[in-house]
Amino acid sequence: HPRNAQNAVALSRALTGPGQVVIHAGQSAGGLAAVLAAVDDEQTIAVLALDLTDANALALEAASDVSVRAFGLFGEARSCNADGNGVEVFDAILDARSIRVVGASHCDFEAPTTRTCSVLCGRTDAERNFVIRALMAAFVSAETGLDPSGADWFTLGGLAFEGLVSENRVVLLR
Repeated sequence: HPRNAQNAVALSRALTGPGQVVIHAGQSAGGLAAVLAAVDDEQTIAVLALDLTDANALALEAASDVSVRAFGLFGEARSCNADGNGVEVFDAILDARSIRVVGASHCDFEAPTTRTCSVLCGRTDAERNFVIRALMAAFVSAETGLDPSGADWFTLGGLAFEGLVSENRVVLLR
């Protein structure tokens, strides 16, 4: 996992120049690597984790060193996402927002997923996939300044976010 984070930092440095910004993102163990990379990459402005699974508490250990905004989207706690242990990581990050997508399986955060994932971890759902993609796009748009109104999708009191809550599509964890 630390090597994956180092590779992500190396890739961001190879693809960006001075003054350019990076949002490290990943799903499952990739979310763990994204958190670790965010600590080591000075160009990072935010980190986005999708149903993060934390191995050996590596992300939890690094959480207090995350100095950028963090956004975590999570599925229901099950064995495929280490019983939702990534939520604890986001509880420990100072500037973090975490949201559970109601009914989401670990596979809902993959696009596309595999039959194996669906059999072992739960079937995907087009509506949940749409919510996940919309929240991801809104976060990236808001954090990069491309569309600051994207924050309406993940901020308490935001019209889009409150709509998702009232429709029982998401639950604010933090």
